[in-house]
Amino acid sequence: MASGSFSGELIVIGKIRRAIGLDGKCVVETFGITLNYLKPPANIWLGKSESSVSDCTLSKIQKQSDRVVCTFEGVDNREQAEGLRGYYLYVERKTLPELPDNEYYHFELKGMSVFSDSDENNRTGIVQEVYNYPTIDAIEVKRADNSTLLIPLGVDSVVRIDRVSGKIIVRRSFIEELM
Repeated sequence: MASGSFSGELIVIGKIRRAIGLDGKCVVETFGITLNYLKPPANIWLGKSESSVSDCTLSKIQKQSDRVVCTFEGVDNREQAEGLRGYYLYVERKTLPELPDNEYYHFELKGMSVFSDSDENNRTGIVQEVYNYPTIDAIEVKRADNSTLLIPLGVDSVVRIDRVSGKIIVRRSFIEELM
């Protein structure tokens, strides 16, 4: 890894959880679908925070049944891989491919306004965080009274996500069940 400079916004796409094996492989917790779109070798950034990153080449991505295993250029043994534990993987926003209308990156959802399908003029809240659970993704919505709702991003709960207008429309019946 070498320190470098980037131009633009960095997007966190995963976190190195642990080393696996003896040859420098790392188990990576993915944040959203972005890692699926990278084609190794891929230029990425690694760091404990966005303000202290180094450029790196992601040389291999292996999707296993319950995890993603990555190999990085210059990381050839377990000790080096262990040294990366806790590091975040970043990409420059401008390098991400455009997604089809029915797909989205997690970072695009943060800050979006959430509305009920029965009243699209009365905001339910604002997306504070996006969680990537093993069975479904979910958004944490902060309401005007500072309470929060955790809404799964599934067909039973979400009517549509409009990236252009910055709105997420949720079924009223689902919101009522949460309250």
